[in-house]
Amino acid sequence: MKKLILLSLAYLMHFISYAQWNEVGKISTTSTGTIGSGNFSNSYIYVSDGSQKMGIDPNQIYAGQDLNFSASTFIKFLTEDVERLRISQNGNIGIGVTNPINALHLANLTNDGINLNSEFRLRTSSVSNNFVLEHIADEGNLIIRSIEAGDIDGDLIINDLGGNVGIGVNNPLAKLSIQSSGTIGSGDYQNSSVYLTDGSQKMGIDPNQIYAGQDLNFSASTFIKILTADVERLRILQNGSVGIGTSTTGTHKLAVEGSIGAREIKVEASGWSDFVFYDSYKLRSLEEVEEHINEKGHLPEIPSEAEVTENGVNLGEMDAKLLQKIEELTLYLIEQNKELKTANQRIEQLEQKISQLENE
Repeated sequence: MKKLILLSLAYLMHFISYAQWNEVGKISTTSTGTIGSGNFSNSYIYVSDGSQKMGIDPNQIYAGQDLNFSASTFIKFLTEDVERLRISQNGNIGIGVTNPINALHLANLTNDGINLNSEFRLRTSSVSNNFVLEHIADEGNLIIRSIEAGDIDGDLIINDLGGNVGIGVNNPLAKLSIQSSGTIGSGDYQNSSVYLTDGSQKMGIDPNQIYAGQDLNFSASTFIKILTADVERLRILQNGSVGIGTSTTGTHKLAVEGSIGAREIKVEASGWSDFVFYDSYKLRSLEEVEEHINEKGHLPEIPSEAEVTENGVNLGEMDAKLLQKIEELTLYLIEQNKELKTANQRIEQLEQKISQLENE
């Protein structure tokens, strides 16, 4: 009886192993395929076509070589009956999302994110939609590098020792250090806290001063202002006009709100008042000047008080006008001096005649 049962089972397994594909059966195999147990990695069930093998246990799958999954719509992987990963029909892979729109689409990275070798974490933040790359190890640098021709120097390094940043240098000692055509560092120019150089030009920056090897240029699209004690003291406008103590300059190149003290001021005038001494100059008579004063209340060619109050005074122009009046006054004095000499001569002549008459 036992032999009959064994022969029946052997015949049944032989029939199954060589059966044609049949979608109706609970287990189907091709004529070259085999389903059995215990022959591949001691698995509960193994499937083999003679060369490729696969073993299946309740909690794992073994594959002798490649392990292929195929589906007409998508493939999804679950743990605790919750979908964790999906491969869509077009090959996009989604983790935490059921409709991946990119080759790799990650979702729900707000807190834990992605850990890289337990040293860095890549995540998003719910605050202002920030993207966060965190250094979670005790030490080490964040290096963004371009490896070319065996060069392994980091192009961008963020040092965890104080958060120093280096561009083109693998050991940043300053908060920001740049090497190549331009450099930002410390201590190399005037012992400044920070220095910048392009190899020829240098600038040093300290908390309270700036050093420049040659030119020092400031550039702004609207204006540049300089403050002390949080109060604006000087402003350079877009058109080059400068205001001291004021932010508006009107039509002036330099506007000052307050007094100006100087040991010497040089005004470069376009003309001067020597024309008063030309023969062609028509000097007013003193009677004409008196008439103008009585009518206008000020000298000819000199602005009135109201005009000065409204428009101010052009120093170069006013100096020239005042000199004109001095030169006119000089001409008046010269003329008066001539008339005085003539009068004196006539007086002397009269005195001589009187003296002669008295002696007769």
